[in-house]
Amino acid sequence: MRFILFSFVFVCLLVSASSCKHPAQRSLAAQMSIESLKAQNIEETLSGEDEVLLTYSMTIYNKNDKMFSVVNGTWGITEMKNGGSYARESFMPIEAVVPPGGRVVMAVALTEIDDYDKAKQTVNKLKTVSNSIHFPDAVELLLPEVGTAIKVIKTSFSIAGIAVEVVSFLDNDDLLGQDLHQVSQEAIQKGNRSFKVPLVFKGSNWGDKYEYTLDYSLKLQELYAKKKKKKD
Repeated sequence: MRFILFSFVFVCLLVSASSCKHPAQRSLAAQMSIESLKAQNIEETLSGEDEVLLTYSMTIYNKNDKMFSVVNGTWGITEMKNGGSYARESFMPIEAVVPPGGRVVMAVALTEIDDYDKAKQTVNKLKTVSNSIHFPDAVELLLPEVGTAIKVIKTSFSIAGIAVEVVSFLDNDDLLGQDLHQVSQEAIQKGNRSFKVPLVFKGSNWGDKYEYTLDYSLKLQELYAKKKKKKD
């Protein structure tokens, strides 16, 4: 009898431990922030400064691996000189909600703008839909995932309602660097709530070498439904 009782208690403890290890996931508030951007070595040696544009996005997928929502960020066009840097306060964070069992795909792209006057109007259009959540329509829900950050960003701006000809300009200027980073369902289910991505963008265009460092992060926080107060 004691052995049966002990076995029953032991099984209950195992079930309890298993349920604690993988608790039911709630919806999460997700915030993507650009932590810093620094020009270690600019591309334009003749003018002594680069005019750069930073675009970034979060694409949220649900537990069925279907696109759930997108949100975009735009910073610039801004002049950068050797050693110049911008801290977290200079960039607008972007926020979205991750449904239970969902995942997050983050994308950043840094471009050097050749023609400021020509690009200014286009960038202003990009900024009109930045920092707000947009939901894909029935057709866009079926879009396959694409393999580069710049393509993900272009897709997210298109879902936000920006015309194709406006979004396509992102391909026309010099791409200094891009990065695509996924926070998977498994990472979230393990309880990870903070992610940091340090980057180095370096290369050369027509013999001009450049190097930029860019850090960005993601923070997740559980959302709790507010309890309704009982009326007396």
